[in-house]
Amino acid sequence: SGSIGASAGPYTTWSDGEGKDGVSATKRTTILGYRRHAVTIDGGGKLYPLFLFKAQHVEVGNIVALHAKLEGENSQDAVHLEQTLDIYLHQIGAAYPDPTCDNCMGIGVEVSSDVTIEECWTWGFGARYGILLHGGLRNVARRNVTRYDGAVDGNPKAALALYSEDQSIAENNVTVDYDAGSDTKDDVHAPFFTTSSVTLTPPTFPPGLPAGLKTVSWYGNVAINTILSPEAVFFFDSLASVGGTITAIDNIAGNGGAPFAANDDGFGMWVSHDEGTPHSSITLNHNTIYGVKVKNGVQVDAPPAWSAITFDDNLIGDLTGTNSTCFKDESGNGKRITATGNEVFQCASTVPNDATLSVTDPKLSFLTSVASGAPGATVVKRYVGGVLSNTNLWPFPNEDSIKSDLCMGPDGTSLNGTPISTRTHNASGWCTSGKTLTQYVWGQLGHASPY
Repeated sequence: SGSIGASAGPYTTWSDGEGKDGVSATKRTTILGYRRHAVTIDGGGKLYPLFLFKAQHVEVGNIVALHAKLEGENSQDAVHLEQTLDIYLHQIGAAYPDPTCDNCMGIGVEVSSDVTIEECWTWGFGARYGILLHGGLRNVARRNVTRYDGAVDGNPKAALALYSEDQSIAENNVTVDYDAGSDTKDDVHAPFFTTSSVTLTPPTFPPGLPAGLKTVSWYGNVAINTILSPEAVFFFDSLASVGGTITAIDNIAGNGGAPFAANDDGFGMWVSHDEGTPHSSITLNHNTIYGVKVKNGVQVDAPPAWSAITFDDNLIGDLTGTNSTCFKDESGNGKRITATGNEVFQCASTVPNDATLSVTDPKLSFLTSVASGAPGATVVKRYVGGVLSNTNLWPFPNEDSIKSDLCMGPDGTSLNGTPISTRTHNASGWCTSGKTLTQYVWGQLGHASPY
């Protein structure tokens, strides 16, 4: 227990490939904090606090990692995995307290496969992405909590990003009080972000990695109280695609504040067309976009991207932007859209080709649960590998440890001697609500949480 610093020996000075691999997925090398939420690794301004390179079959858990400062031209993450196979990270907190880096992550996973990030949390000013999965295969981000506290200008920013991934899944992740603040220009800012960049040249290990964005899925993710400056709450980009498909089911964009542009621009879900090979299809089913200040609830950019769009059983309503539109198809003809069973209200009510469209107010009590059979998302049970289980998601796991870190005290309060800048976000929103994370999420519409 306690704090491990950069001078504490081999804990933070492993060379590339020095760590011992596990034998198999059932016989992993295990690195665990002896007590829950009691061990901190501090990079000390020199090194990655937690770094696995070309490792296989490793489990790491019960640790809080604080990033190392920028070293020369190289950016460093609080937790960094690269060219790894079958890694299980769980109950790990990651903070990025140095505001000088433009391309650093709380938890960054590069060109790796079969990595699971489960029940972790990230916060603090300075990270470009809270959690990033980049250039990988069959990776999973599950039941994590992220709060984006801002970073320096220059690059897109997100709480959680699936970037140039294939067959990877984000499920039951929660982001609260996302705030890009003043550190925004014309970059993409979105709590949840899918994109690619240039065509990748994957390494030989692990095998089978994609050359760009292919097929990824989002299940049961929740963004609550997105405070300021999102271009979209959920952003799906076709930049440098290698022709995959996107699936988003049971996701929630709820109760957000001002968008980026002065003219109330911004979208609840943005299906964006950028350069590169277009995606062939996207499926958006049983999602809720409710109470967010955006121009359009859903924005679908013009072809050639997204030749097939399925939009079923979604709920869009109570948008607070000026002249908000529920669903905007930039093609102008709606021919590529298949839709049924959607419900819209308090926005310009249209969904192309939906003969069963409802325009009534659903009078929700909770963002996280709609009436049985009604349009919208119900996020009550856990998704596991993209399959809805019978296990309850709430109360959310580790919420006591998460709150003690994200809401640790006045801005700049130190965690084992390292000051964490949150740009005063721990003095508003969830941290001052007096509620557990579960109560905060469930209580957004003014009704008491059933948990």
